[in-house]
Amino acid sequence: MYKVVGIVKAGIEVEFFQQNKELVFPTYEEAVDFIEETKRKKMLPENYQLVIEKIKT
Repeated sequence: MYKVVGIVKAGIEVEFFQQNKELVFPTYEEAVDFIEETKRKKMLPENYQLVIEKIKT
């Protein structure tokens, strides 16, 4: 399982939630797709760096 985290230059981390649940992806590829869609739709300011983190289970 993977999650996408947004990091602002000041070191602030932003996690993504949907319907009060953390947004997680079963595959790395799905997390990459989420990042690409987020960038394409310009959903976040450009100063956010989006990274994929593996969730420890």
